[in-house]
Amino acid sequence: MRPCMLCSYPSPRQSQRSLIGTHLFQSQTDRIDVPGSSFRIRHKRLASAYFRVSARSGIVPKSSSWPRSTGSFRMRESSIHQTFGRVAFGLDPAGYDAARPMYPDWVFDFLRERCGLVPNTVTFEIGAGTGKATRRLLELGANPLVAVEPDERLAAFLRETIPDEALTVVVAPFEDAVLQKASFDLGLSATAFHWLDEDFALARVAELLRPGGWWVMLWNVFGDSGRPDPFHEATRKLLGAPLSPSAGNGDVPFALDAEARLAALERTGAFDNVEHRTSTWSLALDPDQTVALYATYSNVNIRPDREEVLSKLRRIACHEFQGCVTRNMSTSLYVARRRS
Repeated sequence: MRPCMLCSYPSPRQSQRSLIGTHLFQSQTDRIDVPGSSFRIRHKRLASAYFRVSARSGIVPKSSSWPRSTGSFRMRESSIHQTFGRVAFGLDPAGYDAARPMYPDWVFDFLRERCGLVPNTVTFEIGAGTGKATRRLLELGANPLVAVEPDERLAAFLRETIPDEALTVVVAPFEDAVLQKASFDLGLSATAFHWLDEDFALARVAELLRPGGWWVMLWNVFGDSGRPDPFHEATRKLLGAPLSPSAGNGDVPFALDAEARLAALERTGAFDNVEHRTSTWSLALDPDQTVALYATYSNVNIRPDREEVLSKLRRIACHEFQGCVTRNMSTSLYVARRRS
């Protein structure tokens, strides 16, 4: 089998990412044991951010009450705690924005036709990240659009790259964000809602929407159980634990577990006209793109051997897949109307 020439010399983006990753996991800073696993957060800014959001949420004591070198806290063995999602994606916002795929056009066509997304639709977005969905909402008329983003680095990226007067960025976890009740026509969360306590968050969403307003949950899911996925199988052992909350119950991804998501909406007693739609598609990647994509995954970023994992992923993409990786994708969309 011929070696892939793309493996020999990393691109400028990959070189920069490698340096960033080395700093993340080799800097001699405070060690934080990630709850319930053997993984540690060793990057000073990431560790400090994790302490801030965790202390604010009552998950752990404030950092001042912990020993600087030996303090640790624990969570479930198999999964990453939801609060980690507030700091997991901001190390390289531009890289994240470039690597993550866009949402299919049919999603926004549906929001326009079904949910009344027209000019001057008063909208909020939970976990806006780098604005993959935010830009499309603004293009279709969301105005004002309040984007709630807990990571200051991602919030800064949003402000810098989307100079739109209709956009307001609120830097806070959704649980703490100050938003006016019963004042929004539309609320949306794109590939972020699994990082929240579902029942609490849905109750808050219901409070924010006007009667007749629409709630939207949207995900791009990396996988489709109905099709063979050779690259996933080839890397399953390498990636292993811990699992992101996006993995759901372990059998069905959170976004594709329609029974659970619809049951949660029903428990609120606040929604009707609930619909769930999905589509499947494929994402073709070269080795550089493969590494760039996996470098945005929370279960990769949390690992102390992150750079080694990414290097092995590159070798698998080059040598076992001859530089051509195909990932099966699913897009999952839930919409629900606030009861009058």
